[in-house]
Amino acid sequence: VFFGTMVQFWFWFTGNELPPVEDAPDDSKGARFATPKEKAALRAESGMAFGHVDGSPLLLQNEKHVLIMASTRSGKGVSLIIPHLLRYPGSAFVLDPKGENAKATGHQRAALNDKVLYLDPFGISGKPKARFNPLSRFTPDNMEAESKALAAALVMGERGIRDHWTGSAQQLLAAVILHVVTSPAVLPEEKDLGTVRALLLKNINSVLELMLESDAADGLLARLASSFLQTPEKEFGSILSTAQRETEILDNPFIVASLAAAGPGEEVNFADWHKGTMSVFLCLSAPKFPVFNRWLRLVLTAALDEMTDSLNPPPVPVCFTLDELATLGHLQIVENAVGLSAGYGIQLVTVFQDVAQMRDLYKGRWSSFIGNAGVRAVFSLDDYETAHYWSQFMGGHLVETTNQQQDIYGMTKGQSKGEAMRPLRTTEQLMLEFAKDQMLVLPQGSRPIISDRVPYFHDPGLSGLWDDPRGDEAKKPEVPAPPVVAPDLNKLICLTKRQEERHPNMKKLLLQIQQSKDGKENS
Repeated sequence: VFFGTMVQFWFWFTGNELPPVEDAPDDSKGARFATPKEKAALRAESGMAFGHVDGSPLLLQNEKHVLIMASTRSGKGVSLIIPHLLRYPGSAFVLDPKGENAKATGHQRAALNDKVLYLDPFGISGKPKARFNPLSRFTPDNMEAESKALAAALVMGERGIRDHWTGSAQQLLAAVILHVVTSPAVLPEEKDLGTVRALLLKNINSVLELMLESDAADGLLARLASSFLQTPEKEFGSILSTAQRETEILDNPFIVASLAAAGPGEEVNFADWHKGTMSVFLCLSAPKFPVFNRWLRLVLTAALDEMTDSLNPPPVPVCFTLDELATLGHLQIVENAVGLSAGYGIQLVTVFQDVAQMRDLYKGRWSSFIGNAGVRAVFSLDDYETAHYWSQFMGGHLVETTNQQQDIYGMTKGQSKGEAMRPLRTTEQLMLEFAKDQMLVLPQGSRPIISDRVPYFHDPGLSGLWDDPRGDEAKKPEVPAPPVVAPDLNKLICLTKRQEERHPNMKKLLLQIQQSKDGKENS
């Protein structure tokens, strides 16, 4: 006590103030936001930036997955995805709905990684086109599993439901894929999905008869062929029709070129992730997503398969940035990957617009996307159900209440104090507070944080690292406005005199013009 008193006397005597003492947060009241001290403890020197806090990026290290939930056109790319791609030193796989990520970060990714490749069938990014042949991943040990996974990625069925026709069409497609991979009659430069599609459209019975003679995949190919040849003609016709319909995207020459075994452009080999660093951008304009989502599905399936086939993770996880994931439909490989940790060397950054998207696609497993995320970033919630979910997720806190007691005349005769549980943020507050400029950051095992959403082009720390995705459009000089030319009053007077003959009311206007002309001459 004496020592404490002397310390206080010294500060008083010297005119200095006692250092401020930060009040310890009261956790007994329930949910609360992180204190400045807690936010400082979470900050890392590197990691994914979740907005800005106190004027600097909130960098968080996280070995688990990341969930971003925000409505469409809310700035997810400019405030989260692009800043992360400009900083992340590891490999990356990027679903790029507009090609904007590739345009803005391509050069910086090349500085961070050994190699950057662009799977861009329609050339929306303006970058050199690469190609990926999923059949090149087949080996004698994995061909059965790979053919089934590839067939499932292409044959989705109605609303993702695997009925008899969908399942049988997947089996038929897997058999034709195995035939193309293993048949010596198919040249190496033709072992791709373009050849698979061509065989599906030809006399399939003759192809099945060739399969009967094969011993590939321990005789599986021959058994599948025998089964289909014994299927009643009408039933087999429906199965074949389903397989043909579900692979129609392979009629598009740009898609076929991007999946070719040979041709222009470097070939993507996802096994390179085990040897060095590589970024792969899948560029497809958003309007084409529903039409060509099977192409996205099969490339993503192959990429995740490469990482989950063995426990041989790279030093830094491959970051799978999956924007517009819901447009790909249900993907079993993604559902499985959500439950995997850094032991496989993958980190998923999944992006959804609302809770309903996850629930509709992933049924009983939708909450795994939230539970297995080390950080959740939530903003721009236009859906009431989604905002209500996150309000409940954050929990409640106790607030002091005062109840007044009144007599029969309305006079206060006493009051009592108590406590009541209130949401940390109500549904309406979440929808309003995080609509424009702020982000709700929910790190696993830590208190919520409110951060400012800062676009990459307004972040001083990223200056000089990005390219303008508008390209040449941004460099076009402004067209100067044409000079304002004063009207020729003599011509206007003549014109107005002719109009006066037909419109008597023009006389007043003519007088005003003449007075203006006389005034100019006098000056």
